[in-house]
Amino acid sequence: MKILAAPCMSGNNGLTKIELIPDSALVKDGKPFFIPGLAPDHQWDYWIGVAFRSARLGKGIQPEFASRYVDAATLCVLPRPVRDNGQSPSVLDHCFDGAAIIGSWIPLEQLPADGHWQCECSTGLKTCFTPFDILPEFLSHISLWASLKIGDIFITSHAHAASGLTEDTLFEASLSGHECLSFRIK
Repeated sequence: MKILAAPCMSGNNGLTKIELIPDSALVKDGKPFFIPGLAPDHQWDYWIGVAFRSARLGKGIQPEFASRYVDAATLCVLPRPVRDNGQSPSVLDHCFDGAAIIGSWIPLEQLPADGHWQCECSTGLKTCFTPFDILPEFLSHISLWASLKIGDIFITSHAHAASGLTEDTLFEASLSGHECLSFRIK
């Protein structure tokens, strides 16, 4: 299984940089996120994004057929250490245990067909994601380099959800009325 994510940053970098997250970094089923010792506990950013699950094998996918390759979506959180003093992010910033926290899967037919999905977080963030704006290009680009396999995870649209969350914070989020993500920070 592969987990591929568009970069967690503001601005449009296109698809020149894609994060490859190891499957060992995945936290699911409501298990807690343990803050690793990569940065002080209070110096973490939490990005929330939409994740899609691959339902088919594919290689060289044309953008107009990309939606046929996913069957479900959910919300995910990508915790990242804050880098001060002009330090560049490390490639390992998205490889640690807990680098991708994923919610429960929602079949695509249960989400709004117009592709405007509302996200609400316990941190107070309310935003609208339009993940189908990037999904076709994202899957097409990835499938040029690697075959898509059933169960692969593709993380698109991101929003900054919070900074400096403390231990014992309960993070919850819903996608278009479906409560799908809940975990505690330890």
